[in-house]
Amino acid sequence: MTATRRLDPVSLTDPVSLLGDWALTRRLVDYRAGAHGTVRGTLSLRAITDRPSDAGGRSVRGEIDDEATLADEVATIEWLERGTLRWNGAQYPVTRGYRFQRGPDGWWLHFVDGAPFHAWRPGEWVRHPCRSDEYVGYVGSVQATGNSGDARRPGQWRVLWDVRGPEKRQRIVTRLCRPNLRARVVGRPGAERMP
Repeated sequence: MTATRRLDPVSLTDPVSLLGDWALTRRLVDYRAGAHGTVRGTLSLRAITDRPSDAGGRSVRGEIDDEATLADEVATIEWLERGTLRWNGAQYPVTRGYRFQRGPDGWWLHFVDGAPFHAWRPGEWVRHPCRSDEYVGYVGSVQATGNSGDARRPGQWRVLWDVRGPEKRQRIVTRLCRPNLRARVVGRPGAERMP
């Protein structure tokens, strides 16, 4: 039997619970151009740590596979998206990367060049200025679907970005689902509402 229940966004506050691979479905709406498209692909979240690798104490970057050490050792999580963008009848391969960084005030998402993007605050609206435009985002609407229903390891989550300013007027909705779960297709372009 498959159970579905709504979870509090608090299960997302520690991105360590999101480690692993996710099926990614994204709708992009450009209101100024009157166009929309989709991205289908994957998101991989990998824990990165510096650990001594030999008797000399030299530190080596590597992935952590032992869940018992995750909570204590993980200060960085690599975010890597790969997929195919369908836009105006054409298809394009796309990639995007970020890094979660743990700090004294909690987790932050950073661009790959190290510049801060936004605080990781599921269930709260976050803002990111981008030149003269502003991105307003929300992570939430989490659902655990499956036999385990483990709230510590969510099965589905969504990210919404509204972009407004003199250069852009867009809505970007991303649904992420564990690969063994079937993701529901996002409805009419731009119709997604959160929270």
